[in-house]
Amino acid sequence: AVKLRPRYADAHNNLGVMLSRQDKTDEAIGHFIQALQSAPPSHQAHYNLGDALVKQGRAAEALPHLKQALQLKPDCADAHLRMGQALRLQGMTNEAVARYAQAIAIDPDHVQAHLSLAVLLTRRGEIDQALVHYQEVVRIKPGFAKAHNDLGTLWTRKGQWTKAEEHYRNALRLDPGNAMIHSNLGRALFRQGRSSEAVGECQEALRLDPAHIRAQINLGNALRALGRVSESTEAFRQAVRIAPNDAEAHFHLGIAWHDEGKLDAAITEYRAVLKINPAHAKARQALELALAAKGQQRDSSTNGISAAESR
Repeated sequence: AVKLRPRYADAHNNLGVMLSRQDKTDEAIGHFIQALQSAPPSHQAHYNLGDALVKQGRAAEALPHLKQALQLKPDCADAHLRMGQALRLQGMTNEAVARYAQAIAIDPDHVQAHLSLAVLLTRRGEIDQALVHYQEVVRIKPGFAKAHNDLGTLWTRKGQWTKAEEHYRNALRLDPGNAMIHSNLGRALFRQGRSSEAVGECQEALRLDPAHIRAQINLGNALRALGRVSESTEAFRQAVRIAPNDAEAHFHLGIAWHDEGKLDAAITEYRAVLKINPAHAKARQALELALAAKGQQRDSSTNGISAAESR
């Protein structure tokens, strides 16, 4: 159709949509521009071009087209959503929240608008409101494993480990081969004092993804709670081997060495944490304690030698 009628707007628009679905966004944008040049502007053509530009991160270019789409069709929920995403990319989070809310007001079951709003509210630390919208996401789309996982993670931030477990289990029923979710469930079980179950989940996570750093750390914590000290320390050592630049891996290994009285090894790990993250307050405090304990050991040893020499 485009070859036969090169200025046929609908043909350019439809071809652009097809190319966009094939992730050929640059080509799609060219056809959306042709569509706008070939006929009186329609909200759909402006929306499609704005949508494609947002997908490329070109928010400043997208916004005029999305605004034009909304002038032509103010009740287009998708256009409000994409405008919200463009505003978020420009750091205008309050305006983005308002656009997501407008999309939801038009279409209360707009799952992507609820999800985008939930993610943004989470980043802003507005956990209670984020929970409301994530719950809407799983109501509308109960088979959305990632949303259940994200809900579980939000409940952990509120210390609600039982609720977190419920959503992690829902997520695993939908996506049983997901290492991250097994690891998250392991942490939730550990925080409920169910360390034996936690070990099983973390081991399954590592079977699925041997390089999963959080699963390795969670496994170490669960093993230590069960009194399996040497296995726990080895889990933390493996975490450091997997991710030598991960501050938390070094920190947990430092705590393990500290608990075992191996102060030199602990001090080395705490210093590694602070080299990676100088603002790690717990590591700095632990280092001070380890250095103080090391000084007491040295003083005790020196006093012992002096006493022996005086006899």
